[in-house]
Amino acid sequence: MNTINRSRSAGTTTSRDTPPAAVPLRPNGHWMPWSAANRPATSCDEQRFLSDLRLLATAQSWSPDHVGGPADQHGRSDTTAVLNALRCSLTVEELFDRAPGLNPVRILRSYLDLDARRQKAIYAWDWIVADPSDSALCEWGPDAATLMSPLVGQLLDVARRKPKRYAVTVANLAVRVEEMIRQIRHVVGDDQLELATMTFDPLLSAGYFRTVEQIEMPQLFPPFLYRECPKYHGVIACEGSMFKSKFASALSTMMAGAMGMAIAERKLSVGYGAEAGAMTPSLKQFVADVCKGSLVLCRNEPSRAVLGELGIRTTSGADTAWTFEPAPLPRGAQLLRDAGWDGRKKVLVVCPINPFWWPVKPDILKATAHKLGGQYKHEHYRSIYFHHHSDKATKQYETYLQALADGVNAFTKEQDIFTILVGMEQLDRHACEDLAPRLHSPAPLFISDTYDMYDLVSVLRNCHMMVSSRFHAVVTSMPGLVPSIGVTMDERIRNLMIDRGHPDMFFEVDEKDLGEKVLVSLRRLDRDAESISAEIGKAVPKQLALMGQMGIDFMDEVVRIYPEFPRKDLPRTWEAHLPPLPPAVQKLLERHG
Repeated sequence: MNTINRSRSAGTTTSRDTPPAAVPLRPNGHWMPWSAANRPATSCDEQRFLSDLRLLATAQSWSPDHVGGPADQHGRSDTTAVLNALRCSLTVEELFDRAPGLNPVRILRSYLDLDARRQKAIYAWDWIVADPSDSALCEWGPDAATLMSPLVGQLLDVARRKPKRYAVTVANLAVRVEEMIRQIRHVVGDDQLELATMTFDPLLSAGYFRTVEQIEMPQLFPPFLYRECPKYHGVIACEGSMFKSKFASALSTMMAGAMGMAIAERKLSVGYGAEAGAMTPSLKQFVADVCKGSLVLCRNEPSRAVLGELGIRTTSGADTAWTFEPAPLPRGAQLLRDAGWDGRKKVLVVCPINPFWWPVKPDILKATAHKLGGQYKHEHYRSIYFHHHSDKATKQYETYLQALADGVNAFTKEQDIFTILVGMEQLDRHACEDLAPRLHSPAPLFISDTYDMYDLVSVLRNCHMMVSSRFHAVVTSMPGLVPSIGVTMDERIRNLMIDRGHPDMFFEVDEKDLGEKVLVSLRRLDRDAESISAEIGKAVPKQLALMGQMGIDFMDEVVRIYPEFPRKDLPRTWEAHLPPLPPAVQKLLERHG
């Protein structure tokens, strides 16, 4: 049964089964001055371009009329012609048809010069990653900046202002895996794929996506989306809180807006591993209007119900973090020992957040006061966006922290436990630092602004029990069979616990008697650890099956929109549509799959 039929059986609306007719695209005239494929050249396009260009240049150099010498020295106009040709995916024949006065030998030399500079920049960047020191940055930075000027500039800024964090920053840039990208690259094939991703901070995200171009996005995003989206064949949005107003309606507006632009041009428009919840009336109407025709792969059935009411096609899916491979377990164990663990005590990890300073909203008056007088510093998120703040929210936050502390303190009186605090996001540092003084025993902090995600997850999987308000702390710990309870601010942890068969192992952040309930649950995690771990082990393969099915559904949608696309020859099974699995996940699949 194909994706469209399955969507109908689920009660959601569908777009037509046959691919929509092509419509003229509207490329950006400054970025793509020549009309052709209206997209950048793929690696295969570029290889053909170079091969044909070599043949043409060779033919000219052997021509009796060829003069050679200084006339064959390339210049800036030749470089511009090469870049424009690749931006527009022109063939060599199309390039010289549009600009007949170009010299093939000079164009070839210009291409080879650009490629040599690119290779030199990559080589320099590899040295910066291999040797995260000031001397390496000074030596190799100028060459690396040829290709990655924003990243090198920000590294120079970190080295100047925060030298102690420089090596950690470089290490974060060297990370090479992100699971949604890895799965899409697997099911589509690298030879048919050119990816770009948006980022607010290239310094923090650069290394997390291998072979993917990173494009820095401004805080005011509508002009950026209008400029960038038409350059590509489609939009894939990947964010857990994709359709909800709990955190920031601006985030959902940006995601839905990008998907809507793809729909307007009859292109691929997919939400990948998404979740939907409560939205403001205006956001709900916007999503319903612009995402008709999109396909959203939801990670739970309640999200499908929300989007189905808006007439948006959905299929069942999963979060994409299940196949993530962290640093080896001995690495996490060593980090714990460095923080004071004796290697014998059970380790309790607590992952707090501030559940009450959401949503983030733009505020021009606060932004002006912050810029001119430094006011609202604690509430400031970035740019013109500020966290929610009120006396009520502050009181709720303190009550939440004290409840966590009361439960943990009571449990550590009963058991000889080593407690740590983990901040899965940089924003969580505030919560970890606010919770730590309330605990009776010192609790080392592991925050993502100091440790990369490989080390953090390795630390999590070395723990014996978890209390978490962070969804991804629970998800990434589950392949390590870490017993966990959730203290949740929205439906994500709630849905996850229900899906894994533990509907009694989560609480709301503002729940009455939260501290006592945390204590009772910690006793259960300790007492029933073996059986809870076994139940978690059985739940992981179910999520892997859903994730594999997402790969099938995604490729069905690709060929629906682009019937001529050469689909990779994979068996139509969910196992074949998963990326290569880490050993620990593969073992769980063999045992419980």
